[in-house]
Amino acid sequence: MRKMKKVLLLFLPIFISCSHVPEKPKMYTIKIYRDDYNAQTKKYIPKVFEHIIKCENDTIAYNKGYIEYYVGVSGEKQIDFPLWKTKSFIVQDASGANVKLKLPQKVVDSIESLVQRLSHEL
Repeated sequence: MRKMKKVLLLFLPIFISCSHVPEKPKMYTIKIYRDDYNAQTKKYIPKVFEHIIKCENDTIAYNKGYIEYYVGVSGEKQIDFPLWKTKSFIVQDASGANVKLKLPQKVVDSIESLVQRLSHEL
């Protein structure tokens, strides 16, 4: 049963973006903003981790970005003294536009609640 849930989580972007016409993959940038702990200074230092992904549409790109963000937040909660503090994230399309602002709020809420629910069940 657990294996099935993990498989479902991996294929979530495909189920969310059910489209009959295959779309050409587009480039998106995921940026994760977090503070990393520096052992020498004993302070948190702001950092931005970014990478480029290819996705068929904005929904899939936002889903991937939210999963990365949520994994970071969940990981730091499981550690007594977190070595990082995940602050926020953004997914940008090739023109630099924030994908979240282009999606209907209902879709954003659905992605976020589904990822959270599935992660608690794993």
